[in-house]
This record gives sequence, C-alpha cells and structure tokens, in this order.
Amino acid sequence: MNSWSSLSLPDGATLPFRLEGSGTPIVLIPGLGNSSRLFGTLPRTLARMGYEACVFDPPGLGRAGPARTPWSFEGAVRQLVLLLDHLGWRRCQLLGTSMGGKVALAFCAQLGGPHNVQVDKAWLFGTTALQTPRARAVYAFFDLVFRSFHGPDLGRALRPFLFGASFQKARPALVEDLSRNFTPSEEELRTTLAQIQAIQDTLLEPLLPRIQVPVDLHAGLEDSLVDPADIEECARLLPQGTYIPVPRAGHSMLLENPAGTLQRM
Repeated sequence: MNSWSSLSLPDGATLPFRLEGSGTPIVLIPGLGNSSRLFGTLPRTLARMGYEACVFDPPGLGRAGPARTPWSFEGAVRQLVLLLDHLGWRRCQLLGTSMGGKVALAFCAQLGGPHNVQVDKAWLFGTTALQTPRARAVYAFFDLVFRSFHGPDLGRALRPFLFGASFQKARPALVEDLSRNFTPSEEELRTTLAQIQAIQDTLLEPLLPRIQVPVDLHAGLEDSLVDPADIEECARLLPQGTYIPVPRAGHSMLLENPAGTLQRM
C-alpha cells in the first residue's frame, strides 16, 4: 500500500491522495459528504484486478484541510485535472459513486477542451444527471437532514436510505456500526451543504449528448435515493451509456453487492 501524498491547489487548499496497485490507471471519486474512506478496501480489490487505483480527499473532507472556496462542479473538475496532471496520467478510467459520478460526467463532458486526457471508461454507481421532481425533493431532504442532525443522530437519520432492504436485513450489526461512525466534522458539514447547493443549482443533463466516453451506470434495484428508472434514462441519453441493474442492493451497492457491481470490470 502506498503512503499518502498531498497536492497543493492554486487556492491554497490541499488534496491528499494515495495510489494502490500497478496497471490500468483509475481514479475513484467519492460521493456527497464523503472522502476516500467511502471506498474502504476497494482500492486493494481493484489493485488485485490489475488497476492502479487513485483515491483522494476533496478539500474540506477527510484528511484534507479546510476548503478555501465553496464547492462547485467546475472546481471539482479543475481539481481532477490538476491531480491527473500531477500524476502524469494522460489516459485513465473513472469510478464515481452518486455525486462522484456526476463529477465524472462533468469531467468527461469537457474532454477535448481545456485538458488533454483520454478517459477510456467511466464506471458510475447510483448516479443520474436528471433533475426530476423526485430528485429535487431528495436534494432538499439531504439539505434539511444535514442542517438538522449532528453526531450519531445524522447517521441514524440517513441509515434507512443508504442501504437496501436486503442488506439491512442480512447485516443489521454492520449497518448500525456504519451509521454510528458517520460523524462529520463542522468543516465536513459545511462542505457537504455546499455540495448539496451545487447539485441543486447545476444542470448536467444538457451535457450528456456530448460525452463520447463509454459509461456504465449501475443502479441498485433497492435504491430509495436515486430512482433506477432515472439512471436507466440517463444511460439512454448518453451516446455510449449502458444501464446495469444490480439486484439485492441499494444506494451503497459497492458494499452491498460487490460481485454484482464489479463483475464487468
């Protein structure tokens, strides 16, 4: 396992990152309010599968120091460009979960523009770019929850929505442990709320037709946060999108059904 390094960003923030394995470069982009901790042992698994996995902590989250500017999709894409340039990667794959998948789509929509990187494949989990009434209601719900609950109460409030019914029934002790340990700091809460605002304010759907990267969009069939039908429609709007339904899994499908999510990789 490689040790952590840190990239200094132009605004004075830092971007801690770590590499694991050797082979096909792949960058793992965490979802809303999450850092590299979200991925657990996935980098090690990908390393065994022949990848060189890069995980990182966005400013304001995890090991990173405070964010210097409010979170935005444009900023997240610029940070990814700087990270790839620092690594010397001119081609790679992307793996994004939930909001991290939205960042991956925003990045792929700009290929051939300000940055000269070839993305060979994007693997997205629980991601849609559609701003449906249901999706907007979910974003408003998250905004309310992150403003209203703190400490262990926050994890307990989110628990019913982050895991599918099958996983909650089969692994109740693990679900309870994960929920209890989700205790973001004040800085992480501020960053998360900025991410929620950016999701509400940014329309990504118009970008989909210009994305010429093969994209696999995985949908947990027990996901109560992102409607699998929206993910399927998002795949249809992408020139090279593929919809992958994942049974016995909710929004945290990489944890709930790893075999069903990683088999195509």
